[in-house]
Amino acid sequence: MNPIQRPMLHSRRLLLFIHQDRTTLQLLHHYDTVVYKTLTRDQRTETLWRHTVPEIAFTNEALLQALLALSALNYAIRNPDQHREFIIVSSRFQSLALQHFSANLHNINEDNCRGYFLLATFVFLLTMCSTANASILGKIISPVDVAQSFVLLQGIKTIMSVKSVEQWKADGPLSILLDEGNITEPKDSGPYLERLKQLSDLARKLEATLDPINEQTACILAIETLRSIHIKCGNDDSPSSPRRVWVWPMTLTQMFIDFISQGHPVALIILGHFTALARPYESFEWVNRGWSEVVFQAAESSLSPEWKKWIEWPKKSIKERINVNDMPVPENFEDS
Repeated sequence: MNPIQRPMLHSRRLLLFIHQDRTTLQLLHHYDTVVYKTLTRDQRTETLWRHTVPEIAFTNEALLQALLALSALNYAIRNPDQHREFIIVSSRFQSLALQHFSANLHNINEDNCRGYFLLATFVFLLTMCSTANASILGKIISPVDVAQSFVLLQGIKTIMSVKSVEQWKADGPLSILLDEGNITEPKDSGPYLERLKQLSDLARKLEATLDPINEQTACILAIETLRSIHIKCGNDDSPSSPRRVWVWPMTLTQMFIDFISQGHPVALIILGHFTALARPYESFEWVNRGWSEVVFQAAESSLSPEWKKWIEWPKKSIKERINVNDMPVPENFEDS
């Protein structure tokens, strides 16, 4: 499809879905002129966010609703005088998209999986935006909110299982989102890996049962996948790195996510160390800028005093904006 045909196709489909609704037209225009740029950290994804996503959205009503919800949220943040009006609009569209997503998660097949993959992505983006901009939106984020956003990422795993990874990567429009780019030379030492070893020792003191996934193994698995992702990212600041970092919540067991929601101290300490790793990979724009600090504060405020020494190291990384690779070697409390 050439660039001249795209606007014509968009216009015909618009008539089918929005019935000339003025607010919807305004939000679509806002997405097409402003929002898509904030999602394009990697220049290779510009066509995806600006053209492919709207084209698929015009054949998937729930995805269109999620797109409009994100556009309205951005508009509300950028226009304080219309903040309340567009927050309500965003909430309405987001609620409709979530209802559809939840009701149809088990009805996904190879014919509709592309739309649902993007829908799940937009839903997660919405929760990240709401978290990162909590103060502007008048919200207080708790570990329960963080856990709920991670549950939404679990939905992406369900959608991905419809086809093999090879088939997804062969799917032209979406393959760019699965491209890991050039992975840097793996690290086998460093302050962050040293701290993860210490966290593993801490987790091994938790209760273990005969069940494959228990309190101990759920935390150890979360640490091990955090280690793997850190090794893959290394010192890499390429556009592909943020996609690798956000794989971590998708790897978590349901038990570990429940631990976050319940305020389990070791789970919150591990979450705090993830925020330190993720901070340099936040968007330059509004999407998740500030997410790490907000989530860290939620974890810190839920920890009782005897556990807080375990998060001083990631706290320094976040507050002083120091990459975890450049932090001093953390103190080992087990030796003290």
